[in-house]
Amino acid sequence: TTDFVIMAKNKLQNSTLKTVMFGGKNVRSRLKALVGVDVSDEAYKNALLTGELPVGEGMQDICEEINNAKKFIASKIYTNLYEHLEGNGIQPDSIYGILIVGGGVLEGDNPNIKPLSEYIMEQFKQFFPAAKLIELPKHTVTKIVDDEPVKVEETISPRMLNIMGASVLAEAIAKSN
Repeated sequence: TTDFVIMAKNKLQNSTLKTVMFGGKNVRSRLKALVGVDVSDEAYKNALLTGELPVGEGMQDICEEINNAKKFIASKIYTNLYEHLEGNGIQPDSIYGILIVGGGVLEGDNPNIKPLSEYIMEQFKQFFPAAKLIELPKHTVTKIVDDEPVKVEETISPRMLNIMGASVLAEAIAKSN
């Protein structure tokens, strides 16, 4: 699934909270159909992050197929979101930003693969040109580096964010901008 919340005039719009039943698993299914290589779901899941699929003794670059699968699923997500916004009377010129949450918007390790959220925003901006993607919040975590604890700041995983908690953070971010 992919979750959304819209910010309009620096305020969270409760009527825009929406969970769409498309996300990372749908991208993976579409990718399997596009590539047609018979390997495990886990291999495809890893390929979504790395851009490579194990084939025989080597690795096959499938970045183009991944991006095509993401574009396809993004169009389905956008259609659901647009219908929801239209049904709730949200005017295009009132939208400040959109927060997109869910496993399907995870960034991968390969710079040639765009996150699903970018493809969603490409379509979103055609009808809501002033809207911008609200960045995911950051938090400080402790990691062990060379056997020593080190505090580092990292983006909170979109898979781990609950849309209600994320919406509170998004509103705080919008007010600070």
